[in-house]
Amino acid sequence: MAKQKVAVLGGGCGALSAAFSITSKPNWQDEYEVTVYQMGWRLGGKGASGRGADGRIEEHGLHVWMGFYNNAFRVMQTCYKEMNRPTGTPLATWQDAFKQHNLVVIAEHLSGGKYSLWPIVFPTNDGVPGDGTHLDSLYAYISPFLSALHANFKVVLETRPHLESPASQQTHAPWYQRLVEHLEGNLAQFAETHVVSLMFTGAEFEATRADPEDTSPEGVARMHRVVVWLDSILEWISGLAEPIVERDPPLRHFALVVNLAAAAMRGFLSEHTYEQPDGLDRLDRYDFREFLLRYGAADWAVNSGEVQSMYDLVFGYEDGDPATPRLAAGVAIRGMLLIAFAYHGSIFWKMQAGMGDTVFTPLHRALAARGVNFEFFHKVLEITPDEKGEFVDSVRIQVQATPKEREYDPYVRIKDLDCWPSEPLFDQLVEGEALRNSGQNLESHWSTWAGVGEKTLKVGEDFDWVVLGIPVGSLPFIAPKLIAINPRWKAMADNLKTTRTLSAQLWFTPNLVQMGNNLSDPMMAGYAQPFNTWADMTHLIEREDWPTPPPGNLAYLCGPMKGGIPPEKDTQAPERAYYSVQFQTQTWLDARAGLLWPKAATTQNPAGLNFNLLYAKEGGDEETRFTQQYFRANIDPNERYVLSLPGTTQYRLHPKDTGFRNLTIAGDWTWNYINAGCVEASVISGMLASRAVCDWPPEEEIVGLGHL
Repeated sequence: MAKQKVAVLGGGCGALSAAFSITSKPNWQDEYEVTVYQMGWRLGGKGASGRGADGRIEEHGLHVWMGFYNNAFRVMQTCYKEMNRPTGTPLATWQDAFKQHNLVVIAEHLSGGKYSLWPIVFPTNDGVPGDGTHLDSLYAYISPFLSALHANFKVVLETRPHLESPASQQTHAPWYQRLVEHLEGNLAQFAETHVVSLMFTGAEFEATRADPEDTSPEGVARMHRVVVWLDSILEWISGLAEPIVERDPPLRHFALVVNLAAAAMRGFLSEHTYEQPDGLDRLDRYDFREFLLRYGAADWAVNSGEVQSMYDLVFGYEDGDPATPRLAAGVAIRGMLLIAFAYHGSIFWKMQAGMGDTVFTPLHRALAARGVNFEFFHKVLEITPDEKGEFVDSVRIQVQATPKEREYDPYVRIKDLDCWPSEPLFDQLVEGEALRNSGQNLESHWSTWAGVGEKTLKVGEDFDWVVLGIPVGSLPFIAPKLIAINPRWKAMADNLKTTRTLSAQLWFTPNLVQMGNNLSDPMMAGYAQPFNTWADMTHLIEREDWPTPPPGNLAYLCGPMKGGIPPEKDTQAPERAYYSVQFQTQTWLDARAGLLWPKAATTQNPAGLNFNLLYAKEGGDEETRFTQQYFRANIDPNERYVLSLPGTTQYRLHPKDTGFRNLTIAGDWTWNYINAGCVEASVISGMLASRAVCDWPPEEEIVGLGHL
């Protein structure tokens, strides 16, 4: 029997995960031939990184992995094992490539537009990402939280004797009397006996979950006890929050967490999210903040840095505008539960080199060794269905350049590590000198480089299956005929929105402590727009090739960026966007840098930054130092971040149900159960795409499916 040819379009996380899963099937070589068609000179998609001058790492943005990324870590563990790098070489094992990170900083929003830093150290555990599984239900996450909530409540009261306990009937007679009437006991007894052991893990709750529409007095009472308890907590917290918000940070933090969690749990009960199979997806019709307010959260809590951090995490701002935050509530809550309660080892894991070096080099090496073919400099122009709209008939491709040898070697060697460069290796290309002189960017939607010709892949000759790993933002340009012929594709293209993002990387001469910040390796979200997220990435300097002395500190900043997709003829759009990011960075640093680096502020402006502290090999004035930093505007259709807007989850197509019998899709823009932009979502989608092609891996091996 002839082998089936699989054409993988694109080289991002989703596409390569699909190729990896297909080639993980036992004896796959007997059934399939897999070819990856990649625009330009490097793999990675939105996760691509490159090496610029001095070997410095240049990313699309800020990339860190989360401890619940079981599927993604499993892929990496296999890749590193198959690469079999010698002991002692850089990033020889996955444990060398990923290091635990436990400190998360929230930018608290105080009165008068002020901010303060709230460092949170999450405890480590014995788990290993990739080996673990998620908890099996929504209530498996809620139960331990309620236990911790009660324990923390007791600590708050015991350590602050000046606060009157809610158990004081004389002080809090109206609400506490209602609580007593319903619970026949005090708050502590109820939290321990009813909520944790009875309501959420015991047989009585199992009966409630089995019959969520139970309207008997007993069923209604069970639900009512929970709601009354949550109401009582909210009422007590609301009485404390305003007077303490500026003067008692630990109590403020407790009040915030309880306020948000209580509102969310009241929403779970009211919306019957314990019903299967849709679970949290039924909440996606709400915006996250709208949902919290609907179920009793206070305005100050809903507008807190903690809530903003969830929007920041997924660039949840429609059209990249910070004034229009929008994020599906189910997606947000699922994300918070997974991040906080399903992590293995540490809540975050930081890569020890660039995303390209750490993730896509191992993927490329492993796939190539398995026998996957890679065609670099192949840009997809058009995907065409047959006349009946039943299958993909052809794929038209621009060949951008011709390697002098049969295979293009994409790597540069930086400190004994194979890395992707930030521009093509021109010496390996027949057209290299002309391409270098043209100044054209082969990854740009606005490139005027004509390439060296076109080729058309035909079904039955060049492919039997197509894995489309190019993001949804590009579909109107490369797949208009699929959209025109299939209503579900049109609905997806119309409703799944994307946004620009921006980032800046700043190298400083002094270290973090010398600049007045004593936090160890901080990573922060919830701060002033547009650079709402900051991470200290100083550990990467040793992987770069700086002269002596090297920089003392490296900061990554990122956030949303306003704007749509300029017309294809507007060839100056990338340059304008780049200088816009530069200007926004300078403006933001002048207004907001003082909180992060207090001793780096200027004497004249305590909120600003002394640009003379920026690192420059050969010195120079402030402007020279500033312009030597790295700035990026992600405005290309394939680089724009896919949003999780309220009401849009229903439009995400499942990789196994695209409506075209020889086409599957892969990427965080598809249905993947997480339904938000992240590496794990892309990997899950790639695994589902692989199942569409070859029914591998078994569904039970995809961690997370069927939960939450």
